Amino acid sequence: MKSFDVSGSHEISPCSRISFVTRLKVLSFSPFTGLLLLGVAHAATDMDGDGIMDEDEGFIAGDPLSLINNRGFESPMISGNFEQVLPGEVDNWDTSGDSIEIWSDGFNGVPAVQGTQFMELNSTAAQVVFQTIQVPAEQTTISYSFSHRGRNDVDTVEFFLGEDEASRELIRTASTGNTSWATYSGEWEKPAGVTSVYVEFSSVDPGGAANFIDDVQINAVSRDTDGDGTPDYLDTDSDDDGFADGLESTVDADDDGIPDFQDADSSGAANLDNDEDGLTNAEELTAGTDPEIPDTDGDGLSDGSEVNTYSTDPTNPDTDGDGANDGAEIDAGSDPLDTDDTADTTDSDADGLTDAEETALGTDPQEQDSDGDSISDGEEVNELTTDPLNPDTDGDGLDDGQEHDTLLTNPVLADTDGDGLDDGTEVNISLTDPTVPDTDADGLNDGEEVNTIGTDPNNPDSDEGGAPDGDEVIDGTNPLAPEDDIVELDADDDGIPNAIEGNGDQDGDGIPNRQDLDSDNDGLTDTVEAGGVDDDGNGIVDGFTDENDDGMDDQTAANPLPLPDTDNDGLADFLDIDSDQDGLADIFEAGGTDTNDDGRVDSFSDDDGNGLDDAIAASPLPLTDTDEDGQPNHLDLDSDNDELSDLLESGGADVDGDGVVDDFLDSNDNGIPDQA
Repeated sequence: MKSFDVSGSHEISPCSRISFVTRLKVLSFSPFTGLLLLGVAHAATDMDGDGIMDEDEGFIAGDPLSLINNRGFESPMISGNFEQVLPGEVDNWDTSGDSIEIWSDGFNGVPAVQGTQFMELNSTAAQVVFQTIQVPAEQTTISYSFSHRGRNDVDTVEFFLGEDEASRELIRTASTGNTSWATYSGEWEKPAGVTSVYVEFSSVDPGGAANFIDDVQINAVSRDTDGDGTPDYLDTDSDDDGFADGLESTVDADDDGIPDFQDADSSGAANLDNDEDGLTNAEELTAGTDPEIPDTDGDGLSDGSEVNTYSTDPTNPDTDGDGANDGAEIDAGSDPLDTDDTADTTDSDADGLTDAEETALGTDPQEQDSDGDSISDGEEVNELTTDPLNPDTDGDGLDDGQEHDTLLTNPVLADTDGDGLDDGTEVNISLTDPTVPDTDADGLNDGEEVNTIGTDPNNPDSDEGGAPDGDEVIDGTNPLAPEDDIVELDADDDGIPNAIEGNGDQDGDGIPNRQDLDSDNDGLTDTVEAGGVDDDGNGIVDGFTDENDDGMDDQTAANPLPLPDTDNDGLADFLDIDSDQDGLADIFEAGGTDTNDDGRVDSFSDDDGNGLDDAIAASPLPLTDTDEDGQPNHLDLDSDNDELSDLLESGGADVDGDGVVDDFLDSNDNGIPDQA
């Protein structure tokens, strides 16, 4: 039997006492014995997945499982400051002396560590205090801790553990001064099969003043064979011998009574060849290969053949680094250890893959397109990551070549636009656009229309009742019944008629312009950019009223918004992310941030689906007007009125001096010059 000191001693304060008990779980309490039963239920499991049940690895449910009784000498409860209690009257503890002296918390300035009482050992003569506890037979690791303090000076106590008094071992000698408590702790290995443990405290100096003892803890803890802090039931190599527990198993090859997975001296597993690759487990440990996988590096050669026959590296699929796997080189008759071997680079069908690589992949080294999908094997492997042996890698019903070359869909993603319909269904059945989630721009994804609502994904107004399908879903009307359509002239109440905003999606956020409060996602609401009033920045015309229920603000209907096109580029400001064409994005000039210089709101978030960034809705852009001329910077070609255009001051070219980008070209129709 052996003991381990795992934590030494440390000073503790009254405030730290609580931490000892919060880790325990009470299952039951007996009012007759005062005993607490602690722990948790635990079904048979294998938490580290090594094939050995946790119980066989020394798992203790409720770890640490408390075994001591009356650990703080709380029973019986004394009535005064101290009391000498007769043997047999202190629950679970006994003594060699005439009595056990119990002190109350705070008596003579000494606080209890746990509870409200503690024991004084040896006031005038040598004394032993002891108890016998019950332990699980199969458990061998016992942890202990106790708090000790001298009464008038440095006093010493000896702590013993054993199967009984006759076989007890001295586990710890504790010497502590009288100014504070110290806690002593460690671990002790008891013999397997023993079901009781004798616990003893013995005074060393019979003439000393006294030893105070409190908070005695004896716990069963889960076994940690290699002492690395990870218990065996969570440790895949419990004895730290380099062989996994599952490999060694519970056999006892050297008949020493210790199973191999907990016996670092056992060589039983080392001499086995678990994966039958021609290397023993010990040889695999040396080579760095996996003893459970016959071809660790997946190059087509067993670990044994690489080490014993070809002298290649069993952990590197291409030992000579020439681009061909070792196995492929062997099959092709080339040397896997020679980077200059010409056979390594032979590409008979000129498809971008060497013959050796094709042999390893299973493709035809004499045929450029092994699966007949109109994409060469080399392009599939090296560029597209498609399967050169499967013409339809993503299984969507479309050949990889058709997707890549014609439809521009993703050949490794069955639903390119993420609308709930796979690409093949969109092309062959619903006839929708597999690259656009809302083909008819009615505010509903194609998959939602086909799979859930039953509307036509190619017709924004399936019932021809005048209201788009998306608006009907929002309004709660039936998009398949024309008689209940609510025809709104301005679906998003921004003051711009639907007829002008249309079903397009200028900012590509999946919300058509007629339902989008910031159609170009530049942080300025469409209402503001269309010349309306939106002081609260919510994207809706201020003071909105609709007496005739046509969906358009009455005042705006009578006096339509001007819909300016400040830079006369044919794109109204509410669709233009550089309204004055000075090369500076509106969001930047209006006081927003645009770290990626795309002219749109950074980190766009729209939980309510109205097209306006949630953060900007909560805190609108200030619409900066630097020179206070009544023209905000995003519409002012000389924002600071210093007779130098913003274009020039930002480093742009302005040969004609008109303040707008020269030779304006806007190929993507977003309002920002391509030059900028």
